[in-house]
Amino acid sequence: MLERILPETMDMWKQKNLEYANVPFMFETIGELIEIVRKALKLRAMLYCGDDSQHEQPEEVAMDLVGHSLMLIYMLDPEKWDTSVKEH
Repeated sequence: MLERILPETMDMWKQKNLEYANVPFMFETIGELIEIVRKALKLRAMLYCGDDSQHEQPEEVAMDLVGHSLMLIYMLDPEKWDTSVKEH
């Protein structure tokens, strides 16, 4: 399951966020927390409150939640996750 969901989720996340450049880093972890809450509330409205006025599908919003969560994990310890740093 994860082998299929994660690659598609990450492809979507990268594509959607190309236009935002470094915006997530401008607001640091609080910005990602706000996005996680905003997306969770949007998903709740879509799934449980009958809100179909959104421009996204529930699956896409759930994928956004994964992307924002991964970005938050990175921001909490960027040195640990920085792929440009070579290990000895």
